[in-house]
Parts: sequence; structure tokens; C-alpha cells
Amino acid sequence: MNPKITLIISITTEKNIEQYLKNIKNQLLENIEVIFVYDKIDKNTNKILENFCKNDGAYLKIISEKNRSHGFLKNKSLNIAQGDFITFIDSTDDIDFNFMEKLYKKAKNEDLDLLISVSYEKIKDYSLSKNMCENVFNFQDMNKSIFYLSNTLKGNLYRRNLLDTYKIRFPTMLSFEDKPFLLETFLTAKHVSILLREPALNMKSEYSSNELLDMIQISTLILNIFKKYDMFNTYKKLLLNFKIYFLKKGYTKIKDKNDYFNLMKEDLINLSQNKKLCDAFLHELNEENLKFYKNCLKSQDFNQFNLNMTFTKINEKLDEKQQKLNFINGNLSKWTEKLNNKENKINNLKTKLDNEKKQMKINEKNQNNREITIQIKEANLKDKETRITQLQENLDNKEKKLDNKIEKYNNLEKELIKKESSINTKFKELETEKELLNEKIKHLEDKETRITQLQENLDNKEKKLDNKIEKYNNLEKELIKKESSINTKFKELETEKELLNEKIKHLEDKETNIIQLQEKLKVQEEKIDQKHVKYIDNLNKITNNLEKNQKEYEKRLIKIDEDITLKKIELEQMQNNNSNKKSNTPKISIIICAYNREEYLKRCLNSVKNQTLKNIEIICADDGSTDNTLDVFRKYANKDHRFKFFTQKNSGPGVARNKAIKMATGEYIMFLDSDDWIELNTCEELYKKVKLNDLDILLFLMKNYSEETGEYYEDSYYNLTPIPDDFENKVFSHEDISNIIFSISISACQKIYKRSLVKKVHFAEKLLFEDNPFFWGVMLQAKRMSLLKKHFYLRSRHTSSITSEYDNKYFDVIPISNKVISIFKELNLVNMYKYQLTNYKINYISQWYHMMEEKYKNTFWDLMHDDFQKLHEDKKIDSLMLNNLNEPNKLFYLRTLKSRSYVELDYLEKYSDEK
Repeated sequence: MNPKITLIISITTEKNIEQYLKNIKNQLLENIEVIFVYDKIDKNTNKILENFCKNDGAYLKIISEKNRSHGFLKNKSLNIAQGDFITFIDSTDDIDFNFMEKLYKKAKNEDLDLLISVSYEKIKDYSLSKNMCENVFNFQDMNKSIFYLSNTLKGNLYRRNLLDTYKIRFPTMLSFEDKPFLLETFLTAKHVSILLREPALNMKSEYSSNELLDMIQISTLILNIFKKYDMFNTYKKLLLNFKIYFLKKGYTKIKDKNDYFNLMKEDLINLSQNKKLCDAFLHELNEENLKFYKNCLKSQDFNQFNLNMTFTKINEKLDEKQQKLNFINGNLSKWTEKLNNKENKINNLKTKLDNEKKQMKINEKNQNNREITIQIKEANLKDKETRITQLQENLDNKEKKLDNKIEKYNNLEKELIKKESSINTKFKELETEKELLNEKIKHLEDKETRITQLQENLDNKEKKLDNKIEKYNNLEKELIKKESSINTKFKELETEKELLNEKIKHLEDKETNIIQLQEKLKVQEEKIDQKHVKYIDNLNKITNNLEKNQKEYEKRLIKIDEDITLKKIELEQMQNNNSNKKSNTPKISIIICAYNREEYLKRCLNSVKNQTLKNIEIICADDGSTDNTLDVFRKYANKDHRFKFFTQKNSGPGVARNKAIKMATGEYIMFLDSDDWIELNTCEELYKKVKLNDLDILLFLMKNYSEETGEYYEDSYYNLTPIPDDFENKVFSHEDISNIIFSISISACQKIYKRSLVKKVHFAEKLLFEDNPFFWGVMLQAKRMSLLKKHFYLRSRHTSSITSEYDNKYFDVIPISNKVISIFKELNLVNMYKYQLTNYKINYISQWYHMMEEKYKNTFWDLMHDDFQKLHEDKKIDSLMLNNLNEPNKLFYLRTLKSRSYVELDYLEKYSDEK
């Protein structure tokens, strides 16, 4: 039996954790599954949670991964949740003992898909009607409330079947992940209701700058959710106003406004490229949001945007004041008309009074009575006159207030003039910066002259070295002369010895003297021998020092030459950037082929667009995609002239790459898969290396990236570990690495090629493994290759990029292996690589045969058997195979020829292995 509710608790703090666990334990509702989620926690809290899970039932779990986003951890908990309903709460929230019971009873009784928990104080803020608070409804009844109610995730109850059927999950690696999740549940839920509660749950009010930056992506994600369920047109006005309101909210709160403004502007520009959406923004936005939208698109940076916004606010205030002035002027004209009318009435009354006085004089009989009436009327007239004077005073006061407002208006104009002057000063500062740049260019030119001077100094040093070598040669000649003189002395001594021996015979009496003379001669001989040895040692030392100095100077000269060439390249780039002159031929052409890769494409294209080397060409090929891949290519091409694109029917990457190679005009060519990306300095570093050594191919390293875990990892295949480390700065060809050539990564994306070499070779078309023939065709014809052991290329690994079933598409290994052999034949390299080539052929096919699904194995065996039979029928090739194959490959080759079906082949392999 499933739990009634799965309660997912985010542990945000370690304070009062034991008290919080007691509140959960004391819930009236039984059969609750509790999942604790956290990314950072201390050991004591971890022990408390583990003990709680051990002691209090089976439906208690802990999900803990360091430095993970909230969306990732919540999705992980949703994947293992077993409850009929799901709710989310933070560890800082206070919940009543009967809160879960209230939620479950209401959801169960009314068969709800979604139950929204709202505090009483928020009813007016969310503009909720009584019917919505009391009855069951859906998104069509909500109108504006759909955006207000999506502010909080906590305390709501969600039917798990609804989330699983529509695959509703939180966005990972983003803040504000609750909002898109809630809106998607609103659009899919058929039965929704509201539970009113006391305001006990806390709401997060402060966010970091990185979190606020995510508001931009979240707002576009919400638009896409409404498009996904065909509800965009229904809520168009609300959605667009909500998006601008959401962006404004983030802009006002964030401290670092520069990054936020750049991302916001890029997002709005991307949306505005769709004409329908652009018209909708212009027609559906309210006045305030429209001004924000237009100012953002107009402004080049956030400073200009702030100025524009202040100007709009000032203009709005001025308009308001102008309206008030017009209103007051209108009232003044009305008051003057009224006053004039009243004056006319007073004059008329005076004339009437005069007439009445005349009549009173005539009618003396009724004089007393009429005098009383006249007095009353005169009193009334006096009252009216006092009122008129008061009105005039009020008008005077209002005129004074107007004068004050006009003064304020003039002050505002003065402030605007000051701001204009500050802007002019900024322009002057920019001009000074330009002058500084020109000075830097002059400084670089001075450096060039210094480099030439250094070269002249080096030449002078070389001449001095030549002079020293001549001196050493002269010394050697003198030593040789001395050696010859010593030899002559030895000869003379030998003659003297003979004479002495003759004298000894004749003069036996003088033996003692002769012996002494002989001893002296021996001592002299030893001294002469010692001197001779010293001379030889000195000669050896001098020659060794000369050789060492020559090697050191040669190394220094090589380094200086490399530095000079690199500085020349940098100077050329600086001159091109400063003069804004674009070269006719780009330095590198980057080829990107895509099929239904909209999800990862922007990351790929942004990594190429923002390269530090600007003089590049990007050729984008759409292989008949059914999603918005082609639209993404078109947007980037409209913004940046370096982007070119074309589309074709779905024919595979081989056809697309061959077309792109024909279009390419760069000196060098690179390939990039549409779900991968490269480091921002890749093109600049690679171009320096290939130009420095005039390379045909430069190999570099790849690093893998897991989209599910967000982790980077390396492997030996893409790290090119078979190539020795001393090959990194060495220029070599395939002959220098002939023993490991079949162990190197064949990926086309891991190299940069000279275009003149690539145009001779083609990718295999409408076949899988199209990289194989291309790799061997280029590698075997390249005369100058080198290795750079840096991870410039980042390779995306996700579920759609990993093979889960080996089906009939992988039959292409057989024709691909034959194409590779034909390349070796065309280049007359079969004999040179006969051992590697034959083992590659059999090993490549046997690996895929053993990985093949059972239902495709019979067909694959037929193709493999026919292919091996053709090899066997050609006697030369058959003998080549049998003489060069290693034992396992030879057995597989012979067993395949011998077998009559894949079942028999499997039996032969199994039987022989058991034996």
C-alpha cells in the first residue's frame, strides 16, 4: 500500500532540527513518507536524521549531495517518491499537528489534482474570489490569479500521477525553480482548489546576485511552458506583462546591474526577432512595461539604460505636472468666468436696487416694509462680496503655488543640463581612452624596433662566438705543435739513452753517475708525461664547454625565434582589431553539424561566437531537423556576419560535413559537434601553434561533461595517452608513431587541419562511423603533425548521446572497415601496416558483433560472413590475414568462415572457451 502523502523537506538550517522532527512525528495523519533533502549539513545533524529514519518507520529517506541545486535534489526526490500526493516544506516552517490531515482529506474528498495552500492575509493580494476559495476550479477560471498563486511552492499538495504523466519536473541549475513547476501544474491540473490557512510558512525575501540572474532564464522558460500547452495566445497579455515585470523586479534588486542588463537585453533581442512576438510586446504591454522594454532594446549598456529610465521618469513627472498646470489653468478660466458672471449678477442686482429705491420713494406708504427687505438684501449682498474677496485670495494663493512649481520645473531642467554635461565629459573620457590606445600601438611599434635591435645583437654575439671558436682552433694548432716538439725531445732522449748505454759498457767505473742521470731522466719523463696529460685534459674541457655553449645558444635562438613569431602574430591581430579591417580569408573555419539539438545549441554557438580570435568563419549545417535548430542558426547568422548556414534533407553528418568543407575559406578547419563546446581561447592558442610550426594537423585533448550530474571527467582515449609526452613540442608524421597509430582517437573534432589537406579527403556519406575513413585519409597524408596536451574541447554526455541499443544502424562497420583498407591501398601503405591493418579489420567487426542485440545478430552474421568469404577467396589477402592476425582474431576469422549461422559461431566460441 502506497503512503498517503510524500513530504519532501528541504533542510536549510541546522537550528532546532530535533524540535522540527518532533512536529513531523506528531502529525495526526498516518502513513506519511518523509524525504529529507540537503546539499550542505554538519555531521551532528546528519546523525540526528539517520537515527530518526532508523527508529520511525520505513518511509523515511535521506537525499544528500554536496553543492547541488535545489531543482536537482527535488527532482531526485520526486523520482523515488511513492505517495499518492506530494507536498514541499522547508525545515524553518512551522506546521500544525493536523496540517497534513487537512490537506489530505480535502484533496481526497474533492478528487483534486492540485490543492493550493494560501494564508488568509493573501486573499486580497492574489485577487481571489469567494467561488475560487470555496469550489473546485481549473486554470480557465483563474485569469490573473494564475501568476499570483505561483509565488509559493510550500504547503501545496500535488497528485503524483499528474506529475509523472506530464513529466513535470523542476529546472536544474537555476534559482526560482518553483515558479515554472507550479505554472505547469496549473495548466495540466483539471481539479484545483484552495485551502485557507494561518500565515505560518516562511517566504524567502533576500536573494544573491547569481540567483537574481536566473530570473531571466526562468521568465523565458515560463513562456515556453505556455507555448507547450497551446495557452500562449490565451494568456498573451498577462504573460508578456508578467515577463517584463519579472525582469524589472530582478533589475531593481540586483547589485551588479551590468551582467544582468547584458543578459536581459540578449534575451529580449532573441524574443524580438520573432515578428509576431515583437508586435505582441508592442501592443500588449502596459505603458510602464513598454517604456522599460523599449529603453532596454535602445540602450547599449546599463549606464545608458539607467539614464534613459531616469529621463523617462523625469518626463513622466513633467507630464504629470503639465497636466496639473493645464487642470489648474482650466479651473482658473472657469473661476474667472464664474466671477465675471457673479459681478454681472451683482451689477444687475444693484440696478434693480436702484430701481426699487426709486419705486420706494414713489411708494412712501409701504416704505417701512420695503426698507426692511432692502436691509436684508443689502446684508446678503455684503456676504456675497466677502465670499468673492475670499475666492480672490484663494486664487492668489494658487497662483503662488503654481509659481513655486514652475520654479521646481526650471530646477529640474537645470539638473538635466548638468547630466548632459556629465555625459559630454564621459564622451571626452572615451576620446582620451582612444588616445591611450594609440599610444599603446606606438609602444608596440617601439617593441618591434627593440626586437629588431635584439636580432642585431644576436648576430653580433654569433660573430663573437665565431671569433672565439677561431681562437680555440688556433690554440689546438699550437698544442699540436707542442706535442710534435715533445715527441722530437723523446726521440732525442732515446738517442741519448743509447749513447749512455754505450758509455756504460766502456765506463763501468762511472755506473753510479750514469744511474743518477737515468733517475733524473725518468723524473723529467714523468714531468713531461704529466704536462702532456694536463694539456689533453684542458683541450677536452675547452671542447666540452664549447659544445655546451653552442647547445645553450641554439636553444636560446630557437626560443627567441618562437617569441618573435608569436609577437608578430599578436601584433597582426592587434593591428587588425584596432584598424577594424577584416581579412578576406578567415584564419579558421569551424564546421558545426546539427540534427535536433535545439536544447544544447546556444551553448555551443556562444562558445564559438565569443572566441578571443575574431577572424574566424562558422559554417552551420542543419541536417533536416524537426525542432527549432534551423531558427537558432538563422538568428546567429543575422546578428554576426561570421556565421553561415545551410539546410538539407536528413542525410547524415558525412554529407553535411562534405558540403561545409566545400564552403570553407579559412586557412585551417575545425569540427565541433552541436551539443559540445570549446574554451574561449581555443582558436587563438591552436592558430598560434599551427602557424609557428607550419603544421598540417594539430591534435589536442577532450574532457567529458555529464549533463545529469554536472561533473567533468577524463578518459585515456580522449587524453591521447598512447602518444608519448615528448611528442608535445615535436613535429612528426604517421611513420614516427606507426606502432600506436591504431590506438589514437579517430574523432574529427579533436584536431585542427590545414584546409588544403582536408580538401583532398571526404567523410563517408550516409554511413555511421563516417569519421574513420576521414581520419585515416588525413592522418596518412599529413607530413607535419604535432600534439598540444590541453583540454580545449568539452564533450557533452547525456542520455540521448549514449547508445542503449545496438541495432541495424551499426551494420555499417563492415563497409567502413573496407573503406579504411582501400585508403591504405591507394597510398601504398598496406605492407608497412599489414599487422595493424589486418587486426584492426577483424577486431573492429568482432567487437560490434558481440555487442549486437540478439534480434539483429543473424543479419549481421550474414553480412560479416559474406565479407570474410570475399577476403578468403582472394589468396593474397587470405595469406596476409593468416600470417599477420593475432591468435584471437585469427580464430574468429576462421570460425566465421567455418560456421553456417550465428548460432553455430556462438557455439564454436563457447565450446572452444570451455575446452
